[in-house]
Formats: sequence, structure tokens, C-alpha cells
Amino acid sequence: MLEPRIVYRTYLQDSCQPQHLPSDMRDAGIRSWKSGLAVGRYLLTLLAVALPGLAQAPRTPPSIVTALALPAALAGSPYSQTLAATGSTPITWSVTSGSLSAGLTLNKPTGAISGTPAAMTGDIFRVRATNAFGSNSKQLSLTVNAPPSIATTSPLPAALVNAPYLQTLEVSGSAPITWAIIGGALPAGLALNASTGVINGTPTALGVATFTVTATNAFGASSVQLSLTVYALPSITTTSTLPAAQTGMAYSQT
Repeated sequence: MLEPRIVYRTYLQDSCQPQHLPSDMRDAGIRSWKSGLAVGRYLLTLLAVALPGLAQAPRTPPSIVTALALPAALAGSPYSQTLAATGSTPITWSVTSGSLSAGLTLNKPTGAISGTPAAMTGDIFRVRATNAFGSNSKQLSLTVNAPPSIATTSPLPAALVNAPYLQTLEVSGSAPITWAIIGGALPAGLALNASTGVINGTPTALGVATFTVTATNAFGASSVQLSLTVYALPSITTTSTLPAAQTGMAYSQT
């Protein structure tokens, strides 16, 4: 353990008031002093007790050292990230422009951003760190990712046999998202694009198809069961010449 160090210095001063002491002694942490009159001026014998940490800390304004892009968050999951700055303490923090994602807050004394973000966003905002000697601001970004959530509902718009068909499945969540059929099958002649979620092709047979699709990204997956009916256009089979009718007689032909 470091021991106290006793320091004596003698000065000639016009006053022995603390505010008139030499600055180097004030900054070192003066504990007491003695004075004697010498030719109309004070002869000051200053006693300083120099303990570790008693010397005045540097008077430094803040400098934010946190990187521009904060670690990403996940919607619906707890998040915590503490901003960092050098400089004399205490330092207080504030958001001066833009805003944090809904569900997140900035702790002013600690610089901690915490909470549970509610939705997928890409936030850009400016923070300021302030102490007794100045302030510093910096623009930061925070991405809130989200797992997929399929918005398409069943049934899908109907298709016509032997006619081109195209339908895009709707999903929210962080890209990239991949698609797959994990149960059942599409109608013959149709296919699902794994990258875009587009069902297209030309169905070749009538019927109702029931199948389950899943959407997957780096943060999770979502599945839904869908149905798709393939119809056919009417085809008139009656011949062009109908049975003859007689004047004045009732007539019926299907």
C-alpha cells in the first residue's frame, strides 16, 4: 500500500486565503498551512498531504469511442449495449437527433441502451456525451433484425388449368429469406422459387392442392398451410345445330 507523502513549501504571499494559494499546491490537495508576517507580506509554510489519487484529475472533455454501427438487436428479445467515452467523469448521455427503436431507451448517467425492441428497424441517431468541461456528439446506427413472419393467408387465388399462374407469397423479416415446401405438394405444373417466394408455372390438372410452406432466415423460421384450387374454363359440348322447333309449339333444349 502506498504511504502518504508530506510536502512542505514556503512562499511569500500578500494573502494566506485558500483561494490565493499557488495553483500547484491547490491542485495537489492542501490539508493545512501556517503563516508568519514578514516585511508586510505573509510568509506561508504550506503543508500538503499527497495521497494516491488526491491529485486533481485531468480536465478532459468527453470523446465518444463507441463504433458507428452498434451490435445488432433482435425484435422481441432483450438488448443491452453500453456506449463508451473517454474524458473526466461524471459523463451524461442524451439522444440529440433521430430516435431509438420502440422499446429501447438510453440511460443518461451510464450510457446504456437497453430494453426489448418491438419491431424490425434500421435506426440512425446522434448521441451526445457531456461533462463539466465540454461535450462530444456522434452519429450511430442500430439494426433490429427479425425472424420471418408469413403474411399470406389461405386459400391462394385460384388457378386455371393450362393457363400461366403467378403468385408471390408475402413475408416480413430480415433478408435474405429462403422458402421451401415441407408438407404436401403444389398442383402439377407449378413450382415455388426458393429465393423469391413466387409460385408460378402452368397447372396441368384440375383439383385442390394443400401444402405447407416455410420461410427461413438467420434468426428463425415461419410456416403456414395453404391451399390452391385449379379450375377449368367452361367447355360447351352442344353441337352447333340444335333440334328444330315448330311454330306454335312449346320448345325446350338443354
